[in-house]
Amino acid sequence: EVVTDSYVKKKRDVTICTHCSVDRLEYLIEMMKLWDGPLSVAVYARSKREKDSVYSLAFKNRSNLIICIACKKRKKKNDIEEYPINALRNVALSRARSDIVLNLDIDLIPSRRLYQRLTEKHVYDNLFVEDDIVWIVPAFELDCVHVKQVPRTRRHLRVLWCAKLASGFQMSHYPPGHRATHHARWLASLDSQQHDTNGYNVKYEEGFEPYVLCKRENIPIFDERFEGYGKNKTIHS
Repeated sequence: EVVTDSYVKKKRDVTICTHCSVDRLEYLIEMMKLWDGPLSVAVYARSKREKDSVYSLAFKNRSNLIICIACKKRKKKNDIEEYPINALRNVALSRARSDIVLNLDIDLIPSRRLYQRLTEKHVYDNLFVEDDIVWIVPAFELDCVHVKQVPRTRRHLRVLWCAKLASGFQMSHYPPGHRATHHARWLASLDSQQHDTNGYNVKYEEGFEPYVLCKRENIPIFDERFEGYGKNKTIHS
């Protein structure tokens, strides 16, 4: 069921499609601070109390926000209730109405100016000039012990990378998930004059789980048989 839908149609737009459980709604609040564009969010509620807590949150002042509540019926009373991650991804994707979408997990933090850059006319038109192109958005993780503030620029991120305080997302415990992104190449390709990154082809490898930016119509549905966390996007890639 839809909790709120304040989407405003624009000619050039990008919607983040994401999902979370009620106990992780704090991540949604953080994401809203950094992403000025549309958000389509599927929230998993396990009880009426959790559903009511979603309705009680003050999201009414935020435009371009679509929130849906999803519930799952247990087949048997004692069944283990796994998080229906791919079903939630499909709900969020189905509610998005912009032509371009970016699939993210709720605990990722988008760059502060990412939405503004993607929707600039010359950037938007060049990125999506071909119908079947898919862009991979590099994801990084930080050494939280020594890094207390998220870098605001790619230059700052590159400094942290060189100091081994930033690394490719999940590279320490599941390298196939994002190794094909080639984070070092992405950082090295930064153009000092235009502040742009030159795109490059990425070769698929088994186990690849990228975060993709592409036309909504080109994303196949996620396999809802996969529940819980871990390796749930590999077959989708």
